[in-house]
Amino acid sequence: MYRPHPSWVVRLGRSIVPARPRPPVYHLPPVMMARCVGSALRHQRRDVWHDVIHLSDSMRPQPLILGIENVPTIGVCVVLPNHYERKDAIWVGWGAIAISAAIARRRSRGGTIHWVMTNTWQDCYLGPWRFPPAYLEWVLRRFSHLYGIIIMPEDVSDVPQRATALRELVRALGDPAGPVIAFHPEGGGFETLIRPPHGMGHLLSMLDSRHLTCIPTGVYEDLGRLVVRFGAPLPAGSLVGLCDAEASDAVMRAIANLVPPRDRGVYSELPAPARSQVAEPATRA
Repeated sequence: MYRPHPSWVVRLGRSIVPARPRPPVYHLPPVMMARCVGSALRHQRRDVWHDVIHLSDSMRPQPLILGIENVPTIGVCVVLPNHYERKDAIWVGWGAIAISAAIARRRSRGGTIHWVMTNTWQDCYLGPWRFPPAYLEWVLRRFSHLYGIIIMPEDVSDVPQRATALRELVRALGDPAGPVIAFHPEGGGFETLIRPPHGMGHLLSMLDSRHLTCIPTGVYEDLGRLVVRFGAPLPAGSLVGLCDAEASDAVMRAIANLVPPRDRGVYSELPAPARSQVAEPATRA
């Protein structure tokens, strides 16, 4: 079942306020946040590669990046990570930052990356104050312009806006620079995998039918640090002809193979990976 986005707290200099000390805890640099706000108010664009590398470099401990060789150095590809978030310390955005920074280094900052995200979060706070979803949607749209993020309405009945988002996605896929498209198939969730919302399988099948390289990616924590593990691309055409649920489950099972058994949730029947699979040499992101 689809779950709404979990709560997270943002303060200048502190992205997540944990209930008790529990590493890793990452912080958003206040100066960079101020610059982003200024750019958003002026309706300007920012260099996504530059900013994610800067943010990734500020993460302590550094993320562990595995399997980056599975990401092609050129051409369009689709990155499909799980929605990993721990309410007391890890915002899902840190996994997205680590993924983006690793790809930026892999591709020597060529092309760009477009994340696809929903148009609102049900529980978002600035310090002790809760942002009403209606106002947050305006903020997210400003933020999306900064970095070329594609906004997908959370409400599946909002057909016009979803059609607009899909047109943006197709237009991005046609960019001759060969961009990276990234999104979380689950649409929400916490530390363990959940089934994607209705319609996600159809979107994944559409991308597979365009002969795009689709890369399942696992995000989790291991030994006190955030881990991003890029898997081998899905077999071309493997999702074509599957129904919505079958296509979603096929992708989620590929992601489940990239995270520890404790994080597999509804896909926990998979065999446990060998320990060596999560202990190979790291690459900084």
